[in-house]
Amino acid sequence: MSLLYAYSALPPLNFNQIPPISLNRFYDILDLNLGKKEKANLVSLRSLIDVKNILSFQTGVGFNAKGNFLEAGLALALSNAEYLPEYILNFLEENPDEKDLIKNFPQLYATFFREEIAHGGISAEFLTFEKNLNLILLGYIGKKQGVDVESYLKYEDLGDPLISQIILQSKNTGPYLFPYEYADLGESIEATGADPMKQYIAIHLYRFKHYKEIIDNQGGSFRSICAYMMCLWILEEKAFLDEKKGRKILTELVESEYE
Repeated sequence: MSLLYAYSALPPLNFNQIPPISLNRFYDILDLNLGKKEKANLVSLRSLIDVKNILSFQTGVGFNAKGNFLEAGLALALSNAEYLPEYILNFLEENPDEKDLIKNFPQLYATFFREEIAHGGISAEFLTFEKNLNLILLGYIGKKQGVDVESYLKYEDLGDPLISQIILQSKNTGPYLFPYEYADLGESIEATGADPMKQYIAIHLYRFKHYKEIIDNQGGSFRSICAYMMCLWILEEKAFLDEKKGRKILTELVESEYE
């Protein structure tokens, strides 16, 4: 099997469609066709989900199955303090109390990006994009809601120009200005008004277009396969949200019949 075969087996993607291939099927194709180095990059990318799932166990947020671990597997790994990167195990050892873990979780998040990006490769490129996007959105939402953004950024590199800009903007009275290269995202979000669902769509459409451009321009490369995975994640999340919203509307309609 080969990288080209893996790519040729993947159906085309469109933002307005349901996922055309299941994640399990996608991961199976990659497992059969990718080499050790490529798989290591995918493990690094999928670790982003694993880290978020660690917090989900504490907050009750639904488990996300896109990571490297099934729910039971991650619970076992956490319980036995094994099969996880050393920086995660160290953080858990330093924060055994549930309240401390939740309070200090930004530290683990910052450490995750620093450690995984340091490995280099395609995963570092994509994680850098996701990290910067998250930081920019934190700055935007924090300014809108009057949140103490600086407290969330204390574990970041304060010498990073992006971090410095976000902190500076949180202290001034003017509107939040997106960095030049993210200006399109800022315009899209502002155009949605205060509608959370429209804002969600605008953000994830921006992410989808970023990765879809890689797929279209570098079809057949490992970089395009990683981009395909990121697009598939976005479609999975959007489909789940649409389904959840639909169930909520249906429930409200049913309940209204008995009022």
